[in-house]
Amino acid sequence: MLKLGAVLNELAEILSGDLAAKYLPLLGDLRKVKRFINAILLMQIEKTNLGRTDFNKRDLINLMLLHLNYPGLFRRIYAEETEGRSGTFSIRRKYDEPDFKNADGFAKVKDVHPGSASFLLEQLFDVEVLELGDGRNIEESVLRSRACFNKGERETWRAF
Repeated sequence: MLKLGAVLNELAEILSGDLAAKYLPLLGDLRKVKRFINAILLMQIEKTNLGRTDFNKRDLINLMLLHLNYPGLFRRIYAEETEGRSGTFSIRRKYDEPDFKNADGFAKVKDVHPGSASFLLEQLFDVEVLELGDGRNIEESVLRSRACFNKGERETWRAF
């Protein structure tokens, strides 16, 4: 079960890790942390189907930060990547190539949204940052749990 405590533990790891400085504009004071926690509480994670998934907690945090700080960008991702659609943000692998690739328009989206928005996009969808390795040998649990893979309808998007 995905519980609030597990999400907050992951948030604590993020804020004590190597990328903490990149998260400061998004979570750099207690007011922003409280806003983040209240948003998660409003989602009622423990009462939804989301609580029964193995969704990557770090991806959930990054999606929540996009939702809170860049709602227009979040809506674009939601519109392009839900209900079986695969848009600018889903990563792909051609049948005859081992490596995953970003969609052609992904770099342009990052350029249009600099700073913290670009950072969050990279943490969620950039194949260089995610370091997924050989696409032929990726575990099914990774395919199901990461936001960058869009296989069918995702439980995660229902929370938003």
